Amino acid sequence: MTPPRVSHRAGRIAAHRYADFPVGAGDMDLRGDGSPQLRVTAAVMQRTRPSPALTLGYGDVAGDWSLRNAVAELFGVDPGDVIVTTGASEALHLALACTTDPGTSILLPTPAFPGFAQLARLLGLHPTWYPVPGVLPHRNAGEPMLICSPHNPTGVVSPHAAPGDGWTIWDVSHTAFAPDDLAAIQRRLTATGVVVFSLSKLLRLPGIRVGCLITRNRAFADAAVTVKTHLSMSASRLSQHLAAEILADPATVPELAQRAQRIAADRDRIIDAVTSAQNLQLVAGAGTAGTHLLLQTLAGSDAAGQLRAAHIVGLPGTVFGGAADTARICFAQPVDVIDRAVKRLASL
Repeated sequence: MTPPRVSHRAGRIAAHRYADFPVGAGDMDLRGDGSPQLRVTAAVMQRTRPSPALTLGYGDVAGDWSLRNAVAELFGVDPGDVIVTTGASEALHLALACTTDPGTSILLPTPAFPGFAQLARLLGLHPTWYPVPGVLPHRNAGEPMLICSPHNPTGVVSPHAAPGDGWTIWDVSHTAFAPDDLAAIQRRLTATGVVVFSLSKLLRLPGIRVGCLITRNRAFADAAVTVKTHLSMSASRLSQHLAAEILADPATVPELAQRAQRIAADRDRIIDAVTSAQNLQLVAGAGTAGTHLLLQTLAGSDAAGQLRAAHIVGLPGTVFGGAADTARICFAQPVDVIDRAVKRLASL
């Protein structure tokens, strides 16, 4: 008897992991966010005493009210507009599931986080690609669009409004904490705008896997909660409690603002180093915001290989659907790492 095989849609998924791009002795790891933990987090974790209710019981599907309220206050929305998820990927899954039907065409950016295409295909959608950097495309009536801003991997910031009358899913997971960023997110929350966000990234707590979906469309919110009931049920209540405590601490907002300023300054230093390099350049239009830069070799050679020769480990542009002559680096790193990265990049 021939055993059943894995489905075609599952078999077509190609997943990349950081372990696929190892960091050797003497190498600098610029694959992802390596910035220090927030100072306030240590104090919050020290005083946190989890109760049995937080560790043993299911929470509300939409998320614990304390965290929804803290997120709502951060982004200037109503707590009922916030749905807590298990990381930003689940928020993205919910957004795609509730804005499309199987067979729907959806506009996705390229190059991009590979999860966009993977989740779309698992849901039976048909991606149509538009380039970043570039002008946002016109879309057919009612056609949904996903916009990542600041964009991963280039750092490009997209306009506040997307053309067309379909749903617009805004992935703002790489937004730093600055007043202009928060105001931009509020403007994107129109009747057809849905925002997905990673609290884990914002608070530098990657292990707790807490994200959120924000919408002012209550019909959409109700549908998302219904779908979520059969996905993760509820995000870890202990993780939600920790995130809520950190957001509620009066020291958090000032520290996040300081981190945003430091990241912006480090971005400028890295861009200056790349500009002075003889064999590297920024992809045109890249480096506006966020924590990532997409670099390109001038001679069309393997960018990730050229970085590795200088003992810098980034991610090949091909991971994001880009060309082999591009590579992504993340400059959200400790100060000493930035100092060394600047020297090594400038020498290329």
